[in-house]
Parts: sequence; C-alpha cells; structure tokens
Amino acid sequence: MTEILGRLSPLAGRRKRPPSLGAGQRIRFDHQVRGVLEVTAQAAVLEDAEAPHRVVALIDLFEAPDFEILFQPRAGYEPGTSATSRQGGKAAELSAAGHSVAAKTVGNRRCRHARSAEPR
Repeated sequence: MTEILGRLSPLAGRRKRPPSLGAGQRIRFDHQVRGVLEVTAQAAVLEDAEAPHRVVALIDLFEAPDFEILFQPRAGYEPGTSATSRQGGKAAELSAAGHSVAAKTVGNRRCRHARSAEPR
C-alpha cells in the first residue's frame, strides 16, 4: 500500500498529522500572536487587529511558515468551563498541594476579589 501511495504522490510518505487546534489557544500566524475563537472542520476563526475576527482555512494556517501554537488552556480551565467546575478544580489542586480547601471557599474568595475590584 505504501509503495502505491509513494508512486501516486511524492509527499505521501512524508505527510504529518496537523497539530490539534482548539478555541482558547494562542497562536502565532501572519507575524502576529492571535487568539483562536472557533475551529470548524475546514477553518479557524482568529482574533484580528484590524477587524473583529479573521477566518482562515486550516490548510493555509498549518502550512504558513510562521504558524506556531503558543498556549493551550489548562485542563479544567478551558473556555466554556463553568465557574463551579473551575472552583472545584482549584480546590482539588490546593488540596493536592497540602492546603485543604473546599470548592465553596474558593468561590467565596473569588466573589470577594471580584467585589473588591469593582469601581466605587
């Protein structure tokens, strides 16, 4: 099978799987650092300095010479994760580090911090 593919396309044996791309990641593309807003089967919607967003075909994105994934959200903190889930995750992280904290305590502190940051 590989011999057949090799004869059909000189690049067939050298292709590599494209990187995993998802909303919330930061990438370098077209000489700018951009946020990924949405990914579909064929395109990505990116933050853009000159417009609200920019739609780029995945093939063009992955083949760009300066394309690079810079940041991926931590597990449990991805876009779309509820505040309750994040608080539970943070409580688990703190407990694993030896600081026994309940998710409710994390939520109370988050709310107190948010209130203190509000303009008066």
